[in-house]
Amino acid sequence: LLGNVIPSIDALLLSGDLAFAGDPAEYARVRPVLESLAGAAGINLRRVYAVPGNHDVERRRHGDRNLRRMLQVLRMGVEEVDEVLSNPVDRELLLSRFQGFRQLARALALAALDEEEDALQAWSLPMAARAGLAVRIVGLNTALLCMDDDDQGRLRLPPALLERRTGLAASRPDELVIALSHHPLHADWLADQGALRAWLQGRVHVNLCGHNHEGDLRDLRAGGGQGVIHVATGGDPREGGKIGQGYNLAAVVQTAEGLVLRVWPRRYSER
Repeated sequence: LLGNVIPSIDALLLSGDLAFAGDPAEYARVRPVLESLAGAAGINLRRVYAVPGNHDVERRRHGDRNLRRMLQVLRMGVEEVDEVLSNPVDRELLLSRFQGFRQLARALALAALDEEEDALQAWSLPMAARAGLAVRIVGLNTALLCMDDDDQGRLRLPPALLERRTGLAASRPDELVIALSHHPLHADWLADQGALRAWLQGRVHVNLCGHNHEGDLRDLRAGGGQGVIHVATGGDPREGGKIGQGYNLAAVVQTAEGLVLRVWPRRYSER
């Protein structure tokens, strides 16, 4: 890699909010956009990895009294997320809010998952890369308990669920592990943020997220040892018109010192 030359694209990694209101009809419009974007990048949809965000939750379903009650007790920590997900009826009720995202996921890389429901909880998939580099993409649905404008500090994604769904143990020296999440893991969006970060450390090298309306790059650590590089991209043109919607182009480069992550922040243009 020389200078600022950006290499060809191997995959698209989407950190959520593919729709606005989670309406299944919205995803019928999302798919051709992704097909066009993937085509421009020289790949197909099976090279597109995604996790849902809070705007991928079909909130009109919250009119269901039983669903509202379930979300409230889960967000308060009165009941455990694992306990609800272990019950087929409760699990379907909770995950039904992501029906549109679930349908779209069948056309993406997530179609390779052994269990379709994993796309709505947590998952792990290997990705073939160049020059013999082994890459694993891990998906975390931090929007699992999203409900309203008071989500911050009330979301939960227990490490036990991640352990069971991803099967991810300690990181291997010959594999780069990239975790996708919608919410950042340092801004107290998740009530179990500390436990989640501790679980990621030693298993994941890079965390890509969105949600916040500003870019960010930092090294997250829980105690000593290997940190997790956190990369966020975002922007909202409605916020005073000062910034636009953003995305990142990134490459993992082999150097004499080891692997280096290079990131090129970009803003969308109507041109």
